[in-house]
Amino acid sequence: MYKTALKHFSEDKKEDIADVYQNLGCSLWEAGAREEALEAWQTCLKYNPEQKYAKENLKDFTNGYGLGKSSVGMDDFWAFVNLKRKEYYSINGRDYFKGINEANVVLKKITHAWDSKILPKYGAKLDRMKAKDIIKLFEETKILI
Repeated sequence: MYKTALKHFSEDKKEDIADVYQNLGCSLWEAGAREEALEAWQTCLKYNPEQKYAKENLKDFTNGYGLGKSSVGMDDFWAFVNLKRKEYYSINGRDYFKGINEANVVLKKITHAWDSKILPKYGAKLDRMKAKDIIKLFEETKILI
């Protein structure tokens, strides 16, 4: 409904467009489409940087990595997976897995690196580290892919 509404606004109705993106973000978040919801709220702020609800939602629903907060409290793990997945894509010159088998192999290697290289050495320390230091640690952690 919100996507259809966006087609009917002229570009000069920036505040109205922003409000639709704000509402679209809320709907997407409730539907479990977290990344798309964050994108909708960010787009909202491009049209109206003062849209307070989009600002609040981005603050409330993102973690220190700029990703959607984990509903099960595993923000560090999901940030690691996200970073390594993007690293894999970059190495291979694309932004997708070619199929489920490739995805399973890569994600298994990422999970193994988390279990063998991150958790044993840093698991208890992650809560006390700053996001930028954790990201540096994640970037330096090599995975044989």
